[in-house]
Amino acid sequence: MSNYLSPQQEPGCPTPNCENAAMGVYTNPHGYVCKKKKKTSRRLECNACRKGFSVKDKASAGQRKPHENKTIFKKIASKKPIREIAAMTKLSIKAVYDKIDFIYAQCLGFVGERTARAHRIRRKYIRLCVDRQDYMTNWRSRKARKIIQFTSICTVEGKTGYVLGHHLNYDPNINQVDVDDIAKASGDFDQRSRSYFHAQSHYWKSDEFYDVARKQATDIRPGLEDERWLVEQLIKETRKVESGWPKAEMADYPGRKNQLPPNGVMSHLDYTSYAHAILMRRLIGSPEYLSIYTDQDEVIRGAYISAFRAGIAMDRVDMAYVQFQKIMEIDEKPHLSNTCEGYLNALELACGCDREVAISVRWFGIKAPMADEIMKVVLVALSVIQRGRTATRIISKMIEHIEAFEENIGDMGSV
Repeated sequence: MSNYLSPQQEPGCPTPNCENAAMGVYTNPHGYVCKKKKKTSRRLECNACRKGFSVKDKASAGQRKPHENKTIFKKIASKKPIREIAAMTKLSIKAVYDKIDFIYAQCLGFVGERTARAHRIRRKYIRLCVDRQDYMTNWRSRKARKIIQFTSICTVEGKTGYVLGHHLNYDPNINQVDVDDIAKASGDFDQRSRSYFHAQSHYWKSDEFYDVARKQATDIRPGLEDERWLVEQLIKETRKVESGWPKAEMADYPGRKNQLPPNGVMSHLDYTSYAHAILMRRLIGSPEYLSIYTDQDEVIRGAYISAFRAGIAMDRVDMAYVQFQKIMEIDEKPHLSNTCEGYLNALELACGCDREVAISVRWFGIKAPMADEIMKVVLVALSVIQRGRTATRIISKMIEHIEAFEENIGDMGSV
């Protein structure tokens, strides 16, 4: 899931035992001599072993029509059919798919290099918005009219709208037959075995998938996203649906007319969600205060509580369920937004901080003291009232941490 964050391997001398084998041509240019240069590549020679090799200076080296990459990228973003793209660019279907793979690799490298630096940004407050969504693909054969139903989880930074991660419960690099063979050899299908001790417990096995599917009453896994209910009724129905799951946190259970993908393997949503939450903890760095807004979803709740349990214990991370009022008409939404604008402006003035932080203060109550507040009490000459208010908050939080520490020490002593 996080492989794209690793820096791309730099080309170097191909001789295994050469002293320049581990030195890249870009970071160590003095170790190589350029013998021939072309528009998109160079012919280099290693100064240590005198081995010659070629290096691409442009990612599009070797392509006959690199200028069509931009056109294909735009057409894919606008959801144009593959045949229409091929006819417009006068390329074969295979060439279009090859360029799509090339564009995907370039986008992955760009996002990886950009996102890998996200944890270095120092921010006092971050608001995360988390949601999951189902994706269904049509059946590929009339003989087996079954639908493949994937589920993805996405986290967005609320203030900037930057997508920190969007991950699907699917692994294209693993073969389903190999997963089933390893499971049989390890005895994972024994009824006495526990799922978390299986050899590859994060993947759906064929027998496991279809055994769950045939026991369901619906053809596909139902969803409540498009239901036009009030919030109270939606909460009640969501709890009812979650109580009917085959197992705890098995939100991606299949229906009777669902099937596994013909290529690659489908992973369990709970494993994907927990890995996604841990990756988000890595990407956001160490903000002083964090708010997490999610749908009423037990899998997402468990994943984020597990990943941010330390911040929650220190009163620096808060979570809240949110729901959209989908029963509202299109004209009612702008009216509600304009009505709330005056309230939000007043909230900013009352709290004396940014709107994002003011909402978190109003919603979650008094937050933990920030580092700059502590320094103000110590260094800045505040008024008596301001110093008293801020100091009271800091002292109360220190007392809470000391009491929690003494309680934990007592528990350890009794053991």
